[in-house]
Amino acid sequence: MSVKTPTYNKLSKAARFFKDRDGDGNYCGVIALASVTGLSFGKAARLLRDKGRVTGKGTQLQALAKTLEELCYSVSVNHPIGTPTVRNWAGNNPEGVYMAISNGHVATIKDGEIVDHVNGHKCRIITLLRCEAAA
Repeated sequence: MSVKTPTYNKLSKAARFFKDRDGDGNYCGVIALASVTGLSFGKAARLLRDKGRVTGKGTQLQALAKTLEELCYSVSVNHPIGTPTVRNWAGNNPEGVYMAISNGHVATIKDGEIVDHVNGHKCRIITLLRCEAAA
């Protein structure tokens, strides 16, 4: 089954609407969830809010993993050797879907493509969630 992924630009535009309306500026986890699953920004935000995400406070790793599991994704937690950047990991891992957790940020890497604004920045990965949709 193929999931159509909203583009980062589309998700970012929706995020700006919520930021203006609700004052929520820490929405990288919402964008990451939406880009992995194909959900709209609003639906992803509601699901994470139901898992304890507080507006303007960002998203906890456990909330992301639990939400993915409830959406029938298999999630495995990995701690990469060394501290690769998002760009390096994406370039060296052209297959698979990951949420790359760094200090204060999460970005999606989908089949080697970074679905985030960190593309080109030196964002160091602390933890990786490998996300696989159920067959």
